Amino acid sequence: MAAGSACLLVAIFTLGLCTLYWQLMLNFVLSGIGASLIVTPAVAAIAHWFSARRGTAAGIAITGGSCGGVIFPLMLQALFPRLGWAWSTRCLGFVFLVLLVPANLLIRSRLPTRKASARELMPDARIFLDGSGALVLTTMGIFFLEWGA
Repeated sequence: MAAGSACLLVAIFTLGLCTLYWQLMLNFVLSGIGASLIVTPAVAAIAHWFSARRGTAAGIAITGGSCGGVIFPLMLQALFPRLGWAWSTRCLGFVFLVLLVPANLLIRSRLPTRKASARELMPDARIFLDGSGALVLTTMGIFFLEWGA
């Protein structure tokens, strides 16, 4: 998570400095990598700590993304006329910094890591053949959800 936090903070603090298209695209790639490195362990840690109400805990944790999707655009909309593009994105970066420091300190794994072979790390497409089709529909739903965002 520390590497993801560093990527995301560098991306958001340098967003206001971008003057060319390729810089903006590189910035978006860096922020995407950073966000992935933050969200994946945060969501995975839920399975380590919750067994009885795992779905509820995951739902509460995922709600943070929706809250950010509402609050951050409103914040930027209010800041753009007052501070301009560069400082508005920097203010967003400071909010990220305030939120990422406790996240990095508090999100921990309960279970010990285990050594995995290269074969175990490779995706196995046979999991989609379980018969019910629920995993296929869920995967397609998440794909189209992310594609539309």
